[in-house]
Amino acid sequence: MTLPAKLEDITRATLQALVTDAVRERKTVEYKRDAWDLRSDKGKKEFLADVVSFANASGGDILVGVEVDDVQKDLPKSIVGIEVSDEDSLKLQLQQIVRGGLDPRLPHFELHLVAIEGGRVVLVVRVGRSWCGPHMVKESGRFHSRTSNGRFDLDVREIRAAMLATEEVGKRMAEFRADRVARVVADEAAMPLPAGAKFVAHLIPESAFEPGAAVNFAKADRLEVVGYGRGWLSHNFDGVVRYYTQEVASGIVSAYSQLLRNGSVEAVDCMRLQGATGMSQLAAEKWFVNFIELSRRILLDVEVQHPVFAACSLVGVRGFKMEAGELERPRGLGPATGLRTDTLMLPAVRLESADVDVPTAMRPAFDVMWQAFGWPASRNYAKDGKWTVAR
Repeated sequence: MTLPAKLEDITRATLQALVTDAVRERKTVEYKRDAWDLRSDKGKKEFLADVVSFANASGGDILVGVEVDDVQKDLPKSIVGIEVSDEDSLKLQLQQIVRGGLDPRLPHFELHLVAIEGGRVVLVVRVGRSWCGPHMVKESGRFHSRTSNGRFDLDVREIRAAMLATEEVGKRMAEFRADRVARVVADEAAMPLPAGAKFVAHLIPESAFEPGAAVNFAKADRLEVVGYGRGWLSHNFDGVVRYYTQEVASGIVSAYSQLLRNGSVEAVDCMRLQGATGMSQLAAEKWFVNFIELSRRILLDVEVQHPVFAACSLVGVRGFKMEAGELERPRGLGPATGLRTDTLMLPAVRLESADVDVPTAMRPAFDVMWQAFGWPASRNYAKDGKWTVAR
C-alpha cells in the first residue's frame, strides 16, 4: 500500500489501513507516536533533521500520531493521534521552522492534519525529494539522509556526491529538452506536423531523471490538446498522445499533447502561427501558461510530484516580428527587427510546488521572449508584478 499522491485524500480510513495491512516503515514512510517538542531548540533540530533526511533521500511522509509495535519497531500498531489546540498555528510554526532552519530552502514541503476520534489528529508531514540539495540543518551544520533503516548523517564523500547529482539534473534536463525540440525541427516529433512555425513546450519533472522513472498511463484521462480540448487519443513508443487535426485523411496533425513515459509532458501547436510572419505576444504567453497549468493537473493525476521545469520554445520563426498591437514602443527604442534565429528556446523555469502562480514564475522567460523581438521586457505585467492577461 502507498499513500495517496494528494494529501487531502489521506483520511482516517487510509491511516487505519496502514495498521490493518501491516505497512512497515521504509525509506519513504516514518511513524512517530509523539510530536517534536517545538518549544525547545533540541526538538526543533530533531524535527529539521527528520525533514531534511527525506529531502536528501527519496522524499516521503512522516506520520505523527501512529504508535509502533513494542517489539517490531517498524510495524504500526495503532492510530493514537496527537492533541493540537490550534491547527493553523501548528502549521504556521512548522513552516516557519523549515523556512528558516534549512539551507538551501526546501522546494517541496506540505502539511496535512487528519481528524480521528477524541478530538485528536494525525499530522502528516510530506517532504518531496529535492534536486537542489543537499540540504543542511543550519543550527547543527549537519547533513542528513535516510535508508529503509532510518536516518543517518552524510559524510564528506556523500555530501560531494549529492552536490554533483544536483548539477547533473540541470544538465540532463537541458539535454533532454534540446533533443525533444530537435525532433520537432527534424520532423521526427510524436505526430506528423505541417511545415512552418510552431509553439513547443515541455513540462519536465525532476523525477524524470531517476532510474526507472515511469507513469501510470491508465490515469492519463485528462490529457488535453492545449486550446482544442480532448481531441483524438493514441499510444506510441513514447507514451500517450492526444492530438487535433483538420486533415484526418492526410494524417497531418495541427496540435498535440504527449505524456512521456518518464512523466514529462510535451505540447506542439502549429495552428496559431500557420502562415504568419509575426507573433502575437498575447497569444504566445496565454498558450504557454495554458499548457503549464493543464500539464500540472495531468502530472498530479498520474502521481508525478513537483519540482518541475517549464520550458517554452518557438520553432521556425526566423524573420518573425512581435505583433504588439497598440502598445507604444518606449522612447528612444529603435524599430524592432525580425528574429535572426529559426529556433528560440526560452530559459527553463523551475516550479518548486503545485501552488506556485504560473504567470508570475514565468515572467523571466517571457521577458526574454520580448527582448528577442526587440522590446525591453514583457508588457503584460503590472507594476506589482501581476500578470494582467485574463485567463
